[in-house]
Amino acid sequence: MAENEVTKSTETKEPKKKKNKPNFFVRMGRAIAKFWRESLSELKKVVWMSGKDLRKSTMVVVVSVVVLSAAIGLVDYGLTLAIQGIARLFN
Repeated sequence: MAENEVTKSTETKEPKKKKNKPNFFVRMGRAIAKFWRESLSELKKVVWMSGKDLRKSTMVVVVSVVVLSAAIGLVDYGLTLAIQGIARLFN
């Protein structure tokens, strides 16, 4: 009885079939194509601002950068003078 069970279990097992998956380059090509399709689909859903609003926002950013750069430059110059003054005291 035990022999029958052993032979049945070995007889019913079939060798595993290897999946025929495409090579690496085909899979990567498909993944890249899918990425671009999905990206373009998402870009169609975007609500873009008008040119007038874009110019206003750009000017706000440019002015903010200039003002902050000037402020940082002034603080840097002031600290440089302070450190030079302290250095002169010890020389």
